[in-house]
Amino acid sequence: ACFDTTMTMEEHFEKNKAVYENVSNTENGTVKYSVRGNSLVLTGTVPNEVDDKFLETYRSTFEQSVENSDSTYMEILENVREDVPDATFIVEFVDKNGKTLYSKEYK
Repeated sequence: ACFDTTMTMEEHFEKNKAVYENVSNTENGTVKYSVRGNSLVLTGTVPNEVDDKFLETYRSTFEQSVENSDSTYMEILENVREDVPDATFIVEFVDKNGKTLYSKEYK
């Protein structure tokens, strides 16, 4: 028999809580997972406020870092999709005030 094993993102997150709550806090900021609609979101927060004149520097640094980890992020998305077939995975970096420095969505 074929069972419909599709879950909501919240159910998937709850099931994998131990993995997703194993977040890192360093002097360079924090990294945490959350759920936003049908997306698993990985948010990196830098510990300072980023002035607009430095925005481009931060953006290109994070873009490079994310691209270097593309295969890892695709693996995470594939794992999530075993439970939530139409899920997306968002990697974003924000400053301490929540200003978006860089964001990429894997579909």
